[in-house]
Amino acid sequence: MNRTEARCEAFKLVFQITAHKDSYPDVVDMFETDNEELKKTDKKQYNYIVSTANGVFENMNTLDNMIAENLKSGWKIDRLSKVSLAVLRLALYEIVYVEDIPDRVSVNEAVELAKLYDVDEAPPFINGVLSGVLKGGKQA
Repeated sequence: MNRTEARCEAFKLVFQITAHKDSYPDVVDMFETDNEELKKTDKKQYNYIVSTANGVFENMNTLDNMIAENLKSGWKIDRLSKVSLAVLRLALYEIVYVEDIPDRVSVNEAVELAKLYDVDEAPPFINGVLSGVLKGGKQA
């Protein structure tokens, strides 16, 4: 499994967290149970997936504030699709908290996730929000 594939798996967990915040421990338990083999064969990517999902969950309020600060005037975070919100949370987590991933990689991968899982308007929207965060400087 390469990092792009691992990021896609992390996105799926973050999406589940976004859709069902109260069941987060169950979501991670299910992932761990379903991926025992991955844990043995590719510990690095497995750890990335779990630590990223945990990091997003633990820092969700901070990430959401960063997203909200970079939306167009009059927009609120609850107006975003769950897919866009999950993509933004994942990318911002990487940008702010994961030092070994270049910011531009996180942005590009977020746009690619949006192309796969969201509506046609989402990729430029995602790019715009993340660019706004980067132009304003990382905040945590």
